[in-house]
Amino acid sequence: MVAPHRPKSSQPADPNAHARAHYEHAKPEWERAGVAETTVSPEFKRKHPLIWVLGGLTIAGIGLAWLLRPDKEGPTVTNLTNPTPPIIAALESESEPLTEKEGVPSPPMDFQTLRREAEPVAKRFLEAKTVAEMAKETLKPEQTEARAKSLFPDGKIEAPGFVAFNQEQGLVNEGRFSTAQIQTRWKGIVPLTFVRTEEGWKIDWESWSGWSEVSWAEVVSQRPTKLVRLRAVVSPIEYYNFYFSDESRWRSFKLESPDGEHLLYGYVERGSPLEEQMVARHEEISPRMLIEVRFPGDPSARNQVFISRIVNKSWTDFDESIVTP
Repeated sequence: MVAPHRPKSSQPADPNAHARAHYEHAKPEWERAGVAETTVSPEFKRKHPLIWVLGGLTIAGIGLAWLLRPDKEGPTVTNLTNPTPPIIAALESESEPLTEKEGVPSPPMDFQTLRREAEPVAKRFLEAKTVAEMAKETLKPEQTEARAKSLFPDGKIEAPGFVAFNQEQGLVNEGRFSTAQIQTRWKGIVPLTFVRTEEGWKIDWESWSGWSEVSWAEVVSQRPTKLVRLRAVVSPIEYYNFYFSDESRWRSFKLESPDGEHLLYGYVERGSPLEEQMVARHEEISPRMLIEVRFPGDPSARNQVFISRIVNKSWTDFDESIVTP
């Protein structure tokens, strides 16, 4: 049988072809021409699944190491061992702590610190049996002693007794004032306001006693038409009569003296900013307010007053530098 005729190549013969073929044959399989560009066959994948698993784990490990690299800026960690109560977080935004220029640091924002630092002061104040002993623990001892003697002429007081700080009711911070609820032996749980000074913690006696520059008894009996400043327990009420009979114009509030012995009805104009403040404060926290009131001068308004403004939304007196007209 005659072999088929094959045409000769037009390219010249390569004198090194045999040496090159030997060199290519000596290379590892993965380095030979064309191997790097080829894909792995399905048959190889089926025969070597472990290789693919190990490859995936290696890639994942590299990615994790990149995420955890030391120079990467991580999230800020918040200490949750002593979170600030919601009620305290809400008031802190309103308060203005003292600056370093005033020489007195701002009050602590946590209950445990106040209890640790101020408990000895609270004990001495609540266990005192005389006005003089009690006044030593207050912000202005001489002034406190003079005012307290108008309430206790013989200089003796009945000590309510100290039991413990009530942690469940938390702590309220307002500026440099910090108010905690204290369990006493004879008066139950009562609020006690502390003021941080350069000499340490002191008691705000005025808010403790419900002191007013003009006594409630005088206000009720004399009915002054000039503004007077009162600490009052304020609550909404529906009472419209005499001078304030127009319910569409007025919003009414019941005003009680701190000792519960005296009662007035206060009024603000509906739709006014003052009405919004009165309602909002009562719904938020406490019915205790430091307010300015005056009688309208009408004989029919025997126990009815205008509420002119809120001096402070609690019984602490932030506004004491302003002289009441």
